[in-house]
Amino acid sequence: MVEECPHCHAKHSLHRHGFYERNAITAEKEYRLLICRFRCSICFQTVSILPHFLLPYFQHTTRTIVQWLHDALHQTGTNPSKRQLISFYLRRFIQTISWIYMYFARKI
Repeated sequence: MVEECPHCHAKHSLHRHGFYERNAITAEKEYRLLICRFRCSICFQTVSILPHFLLPYFQHTTRTIVQWLHDALHQTGTNPSKRQLISFYLRRFIQTISWIYMYFARKI
């Protein structure tokens, strides 16, 4: 359960506010997941709790993206049909590097 609103930082339990479907794509398989949404009763903002293996706004799992980027940067095992997707993720990582840093910093 979420004990603090990430928007207004009010210290109270957030209330469930429904679900939505989300894709999770690995190198081997595609999954359809239900993601729980919560709503703050103080500021009325909503927040979704993602599983640890998903990043916001990315359909591929964290492990898959990191592996592809690693392979591309080290030029090992990169599938030519994935070059455009890898290029897309590399550009997106560069654009959101400060957000990604904060995501991983909270995990440590």
